[in-house]
Amino acid sequence: QNDPVLCWTATNGVKFTKASASGFTLKKMNGAWYVDADGSGYLRSTTGGQAMLTAWSMSAVTLAHTPTSGSQYMAIMFGNESARQRRGMWVVSSTGALSYNGYADDVTGSSSLSADVWIDATLTQSAAKLTSIYKNGTAAGSGTVTGDNFASDAITIGANNGGGENYYGAYARIGFKSSVRSATEKTAWDAHATAVIADLNA
Repeated sequence: QNDPVLCWTATNGVKFTKASASGFTLKKMNGAWYVDADGSGYLRSTTGGQAMLTAWSMSAVTLAHTPTSGSQYMAIMFGNESARQRRGMWVVSSTGALSYNGYADDVTGSSSLSADVWIDATLTQSAAKLTSIYKNGTAAGSGTVTGDNFASDAITIGANNGGGENYYGAYARIGFKSSVRSATEKTAWDAHATAVIADLNA
């Protein structure tokens, strides 16, 4: 909703405003809209921070432009910029693997991304801190982390909460849930993401 180059509004009313002068461009591929991130900007939630969650899920229909070049690949994160207090969807620069970044509390995924290929990416974390990674609906890594508590802070799209490790890629959909998705909810999200990707690739 709104102009994604300037501001996004989530379905629950949380607003995300561009925190730098450039970086996001609204584009269309085969009739389907998406937002391209050039690695120089990011969006931050501006209507209150995200409180500590006992369990959560984050998902994106996304692609990385050059997933093994540099170290700038924090696609989505919430939490604080302190060890074990970050909750981030991350692309490991050395391998291009979709992964979880917890700031020295990480889970490296088992499946690498290909440049400029749309994927359905999901991370979940249970109350026991079991962190699971899914790529295109298939398990792509898991591990249990420490996941220390943190104070409320913004959700950031396209960088870490300090404005670094910027993402050079694109987004067609982003989803958050304050619990681990049920099997039924996961199936529904994956079906939606698959349809979005089909439209982008048509």
